[in-house]
Amino acid sequence: MNANSASSDLSEMASAFGQRLNGIKAARTDVSWYPYNSIDNIWLLSRFLPADLLDCLRMGNGLSALDIGTADGDVAFFLESRGWSVDVIDNPPTNNYQCKGLLTMKEELASNIGVNLMDVDRPFQLPRQYDLVLALGILYHLMNPFAFLRSLALHSERLLLSTRVARETREGLDIATVSVAYLLAWRECNDDPTNFWIFTPVGLERLLTRCGWQIVAKLEAGNTERSNPVDVDKDERHFVYCKRIER
Repeated sequence: MNANSASSDLSEMASAFGQRLNGIKAARTDVSWYPYNSIDNIWLLSRFLPADLLDCLRMGNGLSALDIGTADGDVAFFLESRGWSVDVIDNPPTNNYQCKGLLTMKEELASNIGVNLMDVDRPFQLPRQYDLVLALGILYHLMNPFAFLRSLALHSERLLLSTRVARETREGLDIATVSVAYLLAWRECNDDPTNFWIFTPVGLERLLTRCGWQIVAKLEAGNTERSNPVDVDKDERHFVYCKRIER
């Protein structure tokens, strides 16, 4: 199957599975579910991933995946439904509703995913080696992104990551070609005290390289011309697919 057909097929699968999850969430009014539709990440990933990985996502055939910062586990449960062996990691103090949504959905689906409740912003050990790790929308919530990415490189061959980036300071200074990161003040971005580092596009690529990852493919989304670390209308996200550097 070519990349376009695989992309369309994967998106349709994710949409159908998302409807199933939405039905469960609508019936379980006792749970405060994650307010964003995280299954949409599958659609975004399908826009730029190479055909071989799209085929793997469609039919896991026992491949192993780890989803970090999984929220209610939508992406993880979808991968499991496609034949992946999946573990998830989230941290109850920073998860919406202390991971009750995740644990409730696991019960509703009679899922076999492994659930690890821990803080990845501290030294951590992963339970096994993985074929793929997903870290979508979590990097800028970490105080120690270097240690985090380095740990992942020791435990996985491939990485799918998304994070916010910035090409300018809020005052308009062009930093797009400089390998730097902006450290947010308390509640400066989205009134969220867990937001820390916003890298420039160049800074993100260098960080990944220094941590043992090579970018294979990427997608730039949002305000890709004048993004800054703070303003909602200047939000830019980068999605990257990386392979571990063997050295």
